[in-house]
Amino acid sequence: MVHAWTTSVLQEDVLHSAQPACRKISMPFLTFGILFMPTESISKQVTLEAIEIRTLKVWLQPPQTAGQGAEVTTPQEEALVKWLSVSFNTPKSWSGNTNLAWSISPALAVYLPSRIHNVQGLEGEICQLVRDSPIAVSHIPDALQYLATSENIYSDIPECCKGSISGPIQSAEVWHHGIRKAGNGCELRPVGDDVRQDMLALQVISLFKNIFQTVGLDLFLYPYCVVATSPGCGVIECVPNAKSRDQIGRGTDTGMCQYFLDLYGDENSPKFQQARSNFVKSMAAYSIVGFLLQIKDRHNGNIMLDTDGHIIHIDFGFMFESSPGGNLGFEPDIKLTEEMLMVMGGKVEAAPFRWFVELCIKGYLAVRPYREAIVSLVSLMLDTGLPCFRGQTIRQLRSRFTPQSTEKEAAQYMLNIIQHSHLNWRTKAYDRLQYHTNQIPY
Repeated sequence: MVHAWTTSVLQEDVLHSAQPACRKISMPFLTFGILFMPTESISKQVTLEAIEIRTLKVWLQPPQTAGQGAEVTTPQEEALVKWLSVSFNTPKSWSGNTNLAWSISPALAVYLPSRIHNVQGLEGEICQLVRDSPIAVSHIPDALQYLATSENIYSDIPECCKGSISGPIQSAEVWHHGIRKAGNGCELRPVGDDVRQDMLALQVISLFKNIFQTVGLDLFLYPYCVVATSPGCGVIECVPNAKSRDQIGRGTDTGMCQYFLDLYGDENSPKFQQARSNFVKSMAAYSIVGFLLQIKDRHNGNIMLDTDGHIIHIDFGFMFESSPGGNLGFEPDIKLTEEMLMVMGGKVEAAPFRWFVELCIKGYLAVRPYREAIVSLVSLMLDTGLPCFRGQTIRQLRSRFTPQSTEKEAAQYMLNIIQHSHLNWRTKAYDRLQYHTNQIPY
């Protein structure tokens, strides 16, 4: 009992010291319920508390790039690891307690699978509870992944229409908003191309944008409007107040960093600092999107900069399993060039670049609980014959979320992706190829 109360107090201290985004995604434990539980239930509740504290620690102190100092482990963390080493995470130990968690708080049950990994049958039981009583969790966006699963959508289960899940999927509203916006000054341009793949990518980007807003992460994405009018034709909204890196390169021989200096002034000026901040927040967001959706063909004609300093990716003709050159997959997971690094401080030890890495890791951790909602959205398009689907799309997409990993392992996984993409020679080689074949500056 005392151990349970001590753990709860420790978690409360961590929560109060956390950022708002961290508090929004944390599990809503009902600590006072511990006092009235049997001994076995108390042990399980303490385990949940310990897992949550470990998760918050990863969120507040993401892994650092090489050369940034060794990770510090406190005696309290060692105590948590020792506590979690006890074999609580077995199917026999957890699967039968989902109803207990639901009776304490439906929110507690919804968050169980995101904290307790590698327990067979746990997610299935949560899905059944959510489908039986969707109204009880209609205020929790995370509950959507257990209601709108791929299996439910394909079998057209009536429960998918019950309740009012206030989740992040609002595609109809997004597109209506985009069309209204086009009538208020933004240009809609017809194109002779199959834009259904762009529509899919931008719907997922809209979903990502809403997830970041839900958890309180200040990341920037611009899901511009695309509407397919007929096979091979469509209408695309022009990104307002923006130029492609290709256009900027044709107008000047300077790099991106010098372009920022010319446009926003000295590096220490407030205007430059704000533009750099906008660049980092958008760069992190599109890096996460580019990796998870495997967006390719990232030459400078498909990368834009707006007047506020945000970087914006366009043209999603190659993604998932398709890529230029006969689906070679030549480009790295993230486009992170030397000139982009220069804007973010010029070296990996610079504060702006460390902030970029931190935002990438936090954004990746934020979208992982929504992976099934994202997978379900993509699954709806599998029968369309789009070239990005080649048989392994869903399996590979789900694996990039590392569903079986802990928060710490997932954070390290994303850090490895960034380090592998940083100044990758294949990025420069692809830019050179585009320059010699299509005269696109780099």
